[in-house]
Amino acid sequence: MKRIHWENNNLHHPGGPCFNMLGFIENNGQPAFDNRFDAHASCITLDALCEDIPKRIEQLHTPLRFGDLVQLTANETPARRQQLQEAVFALMQEQQLIVRTQAGATCRAAHSLVAEDVIELPTQLWPLPNKPA
Repeated sequence: MKRIHWENNNLHHPGGPCFNMLGFIENNGQPAFDNRFDAHASCITLDALCEDIPKRIEQLHTPLRFGDLVQLTANETPARRQQLQEAVFALMQEQQLIVRTQAGATCRAAHSLVAEDVIELPTQLWPLPNKPA
């Protein structure tokens, strides 16, 4: 169904661009986003995915297979699988996510991301402040 929406660009869906597709702005009850499934909506969706995917993985407290991310969020977002691949890959390039194949290698392109690839948040080591002697 999503493929048909994005390919036709003549459909309209009031709702969020990411994991709160059916959400509303809290203040006035208006739709969060007026999605026309066009190039503009695609850019907004990609930006929203890049913001929401790390939050979702953090909420789960565990690494997640890409296929599970697609399945868990299928009814929450207007994004297609390809858009999820692009967002995950962009986040990987920005070092906000780590993506590994089953063999332990890193993915080299968004289109190469497959269901079995594991997505996780990077562990960050924060330097300790120098203590005065």
